[in-house]
Amino acid sequence: MDNFDAKTATNKQKGNYGEIKSSDNLLNNQSLKEAGFDLKPVGKSTPSGINDKIVKGIDGLYENTNAESKIKYVIDEAKFGSSQLGKTKDGRQMSNDWLNGAKTKKIEYLKLLMEIRN
Repeated sequence: MDNFDAKTATNKQKGNYGEIKSSDNLLNNQSLKEAGFDLKPVGKSTPSGINDKIVKGIDGLYENTNAESKIKYVIDEAKFGSSQLGKTKDGRQMSNDWLNGAKTKKIEYLKLLMEIRN
């Protein structure tokens, strides 16, 4: 990631860079840990590099393994620079419709994932 140059990077590279940085922040940010978050990624993995193939869907799903916390899951939709949440078949990213995934059956995937984890 040391060779990442935002001025010459493609949109795919910028998107992957944003996902990698966001995941790193969620997993290693001391302030989040002090606030009671001990996050463990579940679901699809974070890109390993900026040239990885783009995978559509939720960028990050994390289980909070802190038993004392009332927040059990964190959903992350990463962006780079001035990019904003977009409109999808299920509605605006991070909206209830998008999270439920009525058209893409996203909620069925999440339920299955949670059943497997339990």
